[in-house]
Amino acid sequence: MDLTEFTLHRLADGTLVRIRPLRPADRERLLAGFERFSPESRYRRFFTPTPRLTEGMIERLLDLDGHHRFALGAEQPWLGFLPGPGVGIARFTRDDHDPRRAEIAISIIDDMQGRGLGSLLLRELADAALDRGIDRFEAWVQPDNEPMKTLIYNLDPDATCHSEDGLLVYEMKLRRDAHRERDRTRKLDWSVALEPAGWLADGVCQLLPGRVAEAITRTR
Repeated sequence: MDLTEFTLHRLADGTLVRIRPLRPADRERLLAGFERFSPESRYRRFFTPTPRLTEGMIERLLDLDGHHRFALGAEQPWLGFLPGPGVGIARFTRDDHDPRRAEIAISIIDDMQGRGLGSLLLRELADAALDRGIDRFEAWVQPDNEPMKTLIYNLDPDATCHSEDGLLVYEMKLRRDAHRERDRTRKLDWSVALEPAGWLADGVCQLLPGRVAEAITRTR
């Protein structure tokens, strides 16, 4: 995925999301998204109470070269196609000693959790990793983080796990055949996501009261 590319997808509940590479210029969007995380979600991401992001943390999170340190951001477009608020990030950092392995992290704002966005971001991140010669992911997970465990096994049912420093360390293998199938599916998704009627419906839903918008979404 080139740094200028983005893809549009619909989640199972009809929500339209746009995924693109994160850029250093996304600082304000990153900070705004962090404010939408609950204390529990922040703890699961950083393994420590994190009431705010320090300057050092922000610099590390945005220190991306597109090859060894890469991140994808998900945003919910306004009116179906205009850039909107950030709702999730998935990133990898290549292992300095093993260039085919990378450590990953995924963050989804609380009101978007449980809707399939995490799985989508992880699949897209795997695509980007395979394109860059990475075929194994490593993830450090708190033992009670069941949603993250589910994402891992959905990506690789044969993922291995061991315990280290009170955390679970998972290793996943990325498969090229699944990568090609997702490329084929993505092209079909574009025709659905870019349908003018879909743009209009998304725009109407964002302008209506919550319950009315939810009712319209369920009928699509």
